[in-house]
Amino acid sequence: MVAEQAAPPVPEPAPLTLAERRALPFRVDLPEGAGLYPGRSGPDFDIFSVRREGRGLLMIYVGPQSQFPIYSGDQRERAGRRSIVVNEGGRTLALEHLYRLRGGGHLHVWVSAVSDDDRALADAIGHTVEPR
Repeated sequence: MVAEQAAPPVPEPAPLTLAERRALPFRVDLPEGAGLYPGRSGPDFDIFSVRREGRGLLMIYVGPQSQFPIYSGDQRERAGRRSIVVNEGGRTLALEHLYRLRGGGHLHVWVSAVSDDDRALADAIGHTVEPR
């Protein structure tokens, strides 16, 4: 009998360097221990994730047509963006934001975290994302 060998684990991609982040059409403030990671990309779109300790916190889409909104909640306009705001456990959280970029594209930011503490952190990070 031949023993089956398990496939080696796929290494996690490295977070973007500061120089790579500066070349993006948006900026984001990352807390200690968090990184911005490349995700799926296509001919005219890119998706990034903000992660810390292996857990996803926030997703960022840059491209021509976003699927905003993906969450249900109150839609508000402020500071050049549309946001979806909800009340969870007595806290008000902005679960997603949509910006129109120069040239007509979209910058769509949404919370992907599941735990309460991570959702609050993702909400705070989401408020720092802005187009360049």
